[in-house]
Amino acid sequence: RKVRELTEETETLRSIMKDYVRTIDSLNTENIILKTDLSNTKIDLTNMTDDRDNYKTQTNQLSEKVNAGSKLNASAILSEGIKEKGSGSYKETDRAGRCTHIRSCFTITQNQIATPGNKVIYMRIITPEGSILYSKSSNTLNTETGKSLIYSDKKSINYQNQATDVCIFYDLNGSEISSGDYIAELWCEGVRIGTNKFVLK
Repeated sequence: RKVRELTEETETLRSIMKDYVRTIDSLNTENIILKTDLSNTKIDLTNMTDDRDNYKTQTNQLSEKVNAGSKLNASAILSEGIKEKGSGSYKETDRAGRCTHIRSCFTITQNQIATPGNKVIYMRIITPEGSILYSKSSNTLNTETGKSLIYSDKKSINYQNQATDVCIFYDLNGSEISSGDYIAELWCEGVRIGTNKFVLK
């Protein structure tokens, strides 16, 4: 009887062990599935992060292109020395000793994506010695990068996205200037929009 009881108990334990084995196998299978799902989720998350970063980069690049494209541009720039006559009229001269003014005429080109409205165009005259002609030390403009620059003179225009002709005069106020190679720089909204070289003898 004792042997029979032990045999029955052994069979019961075997049955329980088989259930445990099946449960363990099932849990192992589920664990593998969960690991696979987790791995796939990580891959999906990495891909989504990469896509987000790529979209952000593309958006920033597009924004930079739009920002650059919205800047004004000066073309057909003509800078020269001017002598003012007694009648108030002006005559071009390439002689430094005869100049009463320096004039820069140009066209602000058409730009449909620029913001229309009042714009200030700054002119900087750089002498052969590398200095800037200016009348007041308070004549400063701020560049897009935050740098402060001296300018010679300026002019306000109302820009409506169409080609606009502009002339800026710098009055020498009787000051003598040297002969040599000069540079006229044009700036608007913190960006240099054009440059032109001219010679005074």
